[in-house]
Amino acid sequence: GCDLRGCDFRWANGNGIELKTIHINKYHITFDLRNMVMAIGCRQHKIEEWRSFSDNEIKNMRRGALEWWKKWKDFIFMAIELSVD
Repeated sequence: GCDLRGCDFRWANGNGIELKTIHINKYHITFDLRNMVMAIGCRQHKIEEWRSFSDNEIKNMRRGALEWWKKWKDFIFMAIELSVD
């Protein structure tokens, strides 16, 4: 019954209920399906924003981010979809 709106999930470890975490390579991803927020490393945005970011927007986030994103994006969204109880 937590209200996690407005929380900063960067660097958080999920509890597997409200917050879920995946560790991939050099980043950890924490997401909250109630508020539809996801943090990857130090960046936190709505899940739909992550889904719609252009390659250029991802590239400008950090050096090497676009290559990492292209490799793991589909896996991350699949994990989010499969984690819905």
